[in-house]
Amino acid sequence: MYSKGKKEQQPAKDLKIYELELLVKDLKTELKECNGLKDKLELANRNSCVLEEENVNLIRTLKTMGNVKTDSQNSTTSAGAMKLISENEDLRRALENSLSDLEKTKEGFQDLVLKLEGQIRQISEERDNIAKENERLVKDLDSSRHQYFELKNALDDELAISKAEIGVLLREKERLVEKNDYVISSKKSTDVSKGGNLESHSKSDAASISLKERLLKEDVEELEVKLKASAERLWQKENEWLLAEAKFRSEISALRDNKNKKTNDKEVYRALHDQISTLKRDLAALRENTFSVCRNLNTKHVRKDFALFSTEDMMINIDSSNPSIDLINKDENILPQSQVVLQNRVNSLIKERDDLHEDLDNLKTTLLQFLSDIEDRDIYCKELEIKLATSNQLNYTTIQTKPDSPLVLDYGLERKSKHLTRNSKFTQDAEVKALKGELKELQGQLNDLHAIQEQKDAIHNVRLTEYQRQIEELLDENNSLCQRLKSSSCEKTRLNINGQDGLEDVLDFLRDKRESVDEVMCHLESMWAKEEEASRQIRKSNNQGIAMTRYDAIKEDDMRQLQRTIVDLENQLVTEQSNHNLIDKLRGELVQKNNEILFLSDEINILSEDLHDAKRNTLVSSRISEREGRISKRRSRSARTVSSRRSHVNTHDSKINALEQQLVQARSEINLIHSHILKSSGRGMSASKQVTSINSQVGTPEKTVLLHNTTHSSEGTSKIEILEGAHLAITIVELSNLMRKGCLITDPGHVIIKLKSMKEKYKTSVKELKTIIKFDEAFHFFLAKPTQDVITLHVFYKSKNNSYLYHIGDACFSMATLCRGVPRRRTVPVVQYPGTDDACRAAGIEIILQTNDFGRIHHPSDAELKEEDLRYKNLTENFEKTAPEKLHAVDIYMASSALL
Repeated sequence: MYSKGKKEQQPAKDLKIYELELLVKDLKTELKECNGLKDKLELANRNSCVLEEENVNLIRTLKTMGNVKTDSQNSTTSAGAMKLISENEDLRRALENSLSDLEKTKEGFQDLVLKLEGQIRQISEERDNIAKENERLVKDLDSSRHQYFELKNALDDELAISKAEIGVLLREKERLVEKNDYVISSKKSTDVSKGGNLESHSKSDAASISLKERLLKEDVEELEVKLKASAERLWQKENEWLLAEAKFRSEISALRDNKNKKTNDKEVYRALHDQISTLKRDLAALRENTFSVCRNLNTKHVRKDFALFSTEDMMINIDSSNPSIDLINKDENILPQSQVVLQNRVNSLIKERDDLHEDLDNLKTTLLQFLSDIEDRDIYCKELEIKLATSNQLNYTTIQTKPDSPLVLDYGLERKSKHLTRNSKFTQDAEVKALKGELKELQGQLNDLHAIQEQKDAIHNVRLTEYQRQIEELLDENNSLCQRLKSSSCEKTRLNINGQDGLEDVLDFLRDKRESVDEVMCHLESMWAKEEEASRQIRKSNNQGIAMTRYDAIKEDDMRQLQRTIVDLENQLVTEQSNHNLIDKLRGELVQKNNEILFLSDEINILSEDLHDAKRNTLVSSRISEREGRISKRRSRSARTVSSRRSHVNTHDSKINALEQQLVQARSEINLIHSHILKSSGRGMSASKQVTSINSQVGTPEKTVLLHNTTHSSEGTSKIEILEGAHLAITIVELSNLMRKGCLITDPGHVIIKLKSMKEKYKTSVKELKTIIKFDEAFHFFLAKPTQDVITLHVFYKSKNNSYLYHIGDACFSMATLCRGVPRRRTVPVVQYPGTDDACRAAGIEIILQTNDFGRIHHPSDAELKEEDLRYKNLTENFEKTAPEKLHAVDIYMASSALL
């Protein structure tokens, strides 16, 4: 997996960074030792000059001693002295060469340190740029989510409007039914007035029809009650879904907030999965219920329509119930032609009413389909949010590394191919080709770097052979000098007794000279060995720096690729937003069509009123037929346009969902890479700041002045100048690199520090979280036993997202070794889980301790202060490696060792 591979590589990177820091420190100590050796070499040169002068004086004295020595003996001693002088000159030249080599190595080391500092600065700048980019991406994501919710609300409004329109159409249908009933009753009344013999039969028929109408009205009322009940159920279900959605969102936000807490992700995922399955079941059951209700409604409406308006069925029913059907048929033949036309018109209206019912049923089915699609999309969005919440903890992605090839990102997230279009596939192919080209270029760069490294190794080997040859020559010269000294000691016995004292002085001088030469050679050999070690370590650090640059380059390429994909996705979103503008236009046209439908309903009302006038005027029928033809044409056009535009809207919605999914995936990958970069760069920044703090502590203590610092009362609010006569004044200068569980804290929040002695407590003001938090606040403690009391600092952090106060770590101080009137400036580690085996560095705090009433009456020198700082750093490093449970009390252990 991607994140697991990152976590596995993180400790290796941290170890490399830590080793580089140790190398830098060791090289600095070696430089100091080399400076000491330079001083020793200068002393040896001075001693050799003095010895040469004494040698010249002795030669002169030997020349004057003509009575003691013969001419042959004088020639041999003078020749030996000249050889020694030449050997001394050669040794001086070798020393000068070695000094020049030392200066060159020193310059190279300084260049390397400058390069490392520049790389650290570049990494910090990259981290800041990535943080800004992430903030911009978060803002874009929030805006896209806002747009998504606005579209969803608009769809809900449209659904509500369509439901209201369906209600209006139903009411209009009921009104038409009542009018048709009125027309039929009026026709029956006319029939009764014409046929006086059929009065009794008409009365019975009217009574039967009125009974049927009552029954049908009761059925209609029952259906309306059922419709209302089903609508209430639908609203209840929608409210339940909204509550469940809010509950899921709250659970997801709680999971995101509690990433650092140990939770059982499998149980949470199963519970959420069960809830989603129950929601799906409820949706399926509700759909079945709605379809069954619609079927019942359709069947009952059909029955009602045929029972009310189909005259043939009415006649069949009358035939079955009444024996006087022949008389009614005769009367129908006698009816005038106008009544026949009116009856045909009623039949045509009934057919149109049936068509309207069919259109209403179709609209209901489309509405149900839209509702089911919206519910499926909501469930799919919830599942994706659950997957995102679990993927941040389960880490689905992996990094596969090979020994001779750059890092290859393996995306383990599932990408569903439902919403991918041809354009996205082409863009992916283009990105793959670009990545392959970049991989080839990186491999070429790697080969070039290998060749350069091989050349450097060859040059280094040549230099090593030259150094070895020089060392062998110097050793041969040393051996020859020892042999000459031995021969001169043998000649000592041949000398006369009278000149024995003078020769003993010469031999003592030669012996001292040989010893000085041996010491110089030992120093040279040790210096050459250290120089070899320094060059080896520099080579190792160069190799490590090259590896780190390779990895940083690969990481930069990955980040650039992700940024390109994000830019492409943003461009696609812009195009989709422009398409949404078209959708808005289409919605406006839909509103116009709805207005047209209302206009048509008004025309239907006019037609119904014309029906009453048709009894008096038969010429209106032609005009009504023309209007009906126009109405049917408009209905067909509106249905086609509505269906086409809704399909267009559905395709755009699917594209938007696919793009949003791709954005979420890309941004999750960027967040992972960003967190990894923050970790590595945070470690590098902490190391560089430790080095700068070490360099700042080397300065003289007289420059640190506490006159302008401020102090707080026991509540930590009032600020006054430092009072004289206080037992102890503590100034908190700054707090840097705040970490929790080994990682830098990046969430915005606030920091507070609490100070505590045996009897007093103070606290600083609340500061915002930064990499370096400046306090510059002083506090005064009145101590009963200043040599035995201990001051403890507690660092707390509070995030802006929640109200919980996190305890970051502690640090302890002792006042037993303070000098009276001399301030002590020190950077102390703040330790998390102090006193346990899991203790680790959580921050670095810089403080100043000063007293005027107790302590040693001694003003330490610069050398003593430097030595004390070195001992403190070595002790902290030792405790950090071997005894982390003592790390929070380094100052106390150092004071106890100094008192012993």
